[in-house]
Amino acid sequence: MVHYHGLFRIPIRWAIFSMIRHYVELALRHLAELELYARDVISGGAFWELIRISGDCSRDGIRSLVRRTLTSSLTSQAEMRHLRIEL
Repeated sequence: MVHYHGLFRIPIRWAIFSMIRHYVELALRHLAELELYARDVISGGAFWELIRISGDCSRDGIRSLVRRTLTSSLTSQAEMRHLRIEL
């Protein structure tokens, strides 16, 4: 790590990855929110990513949005019951 005036400078790659990940999480959440796309999110494997985000995303706002999305979508609720997943 490089020190600038006693502060740690975040490596550029990590910052870019973190920013991209943030936007991917938000985009995935928006897709899952629409019942029209919920079945595609589940069949495409992104449902498990939403479950992961709802449990261990470092951003509280995104984590709560994903939880709300999963619990408000009838398709997601049915899938969680089928898989015996509780949030």
